[in-house]
Amino acid sequence: MKLPVNNLIELDPRFKEVIEKFGVIELEKKTDPYKSLVKTIIYQQLSGKAAGTIYNRFLGLYPPKHPTKSQLISTELHDLRSVGLSNRKSEYIKAIAEFFTENKTSIKDFENMSDEKIREQLIKIRGIGHWTIDMFLMFTLNRLDVFPVLDLGIKKGFAKFFGLKNMPSENFMNKKANKWKPYRSIAAHYFWSISDN
Repeated sequence: MKLPVNNLIELDPRFKEVIEKFGVIELEKKTDPYKSLVKTIIYQQLSGKAAGTIYNRFLGLYPPKHPTKSQLISTELHDLRSVGLSNRKSEYIKAIAEFFTENKTSIKDFENMSDEKIREQLIKIRGIGHWTIDMFLMFTLNRLDVFPVLDLGIKKGFAKFFGLKNMPSENFMNKKANKWKPYRSIAAHYFWSISDN
């Protein structure tokens, strides 16, 4: 799915230059909420390269593919730690497998839920916070109006975009982002690009 960038430019023409520089971002559609959340937890608070290495080692425990929920539930914590996962992350991904074993929520079910309803559902899982849910909404469901103010990359990109010397407060970010509704996710994607550049 290509992001509808012209809608954001209409709301804030300053994004035109940014979008011309980085191009139109295309998002891949995910089909399995369980796999998406496991990957998000593994990638949390790590650089992309380090997270990718750990994720590939994790997948290596279950050749030739991603573990089923029952496989992950029955995996010992020390086996998960052996691939570089912390104790907490190991417990969290097992909690995700348990949640989706008990709740047969499919990608279609999530697509029919509001963002608020999804937050209510997922926040019940141990280790899942608002940042993880924001990533799920943006990268699994491709929701267009999510603005993860807790994300460091977005804060950095936001500060560069506005020429700020200091990191902005979450309150300030939310106020500014109101202008970009209902396309705040698009702004967020470009703030990551600005931050990485």
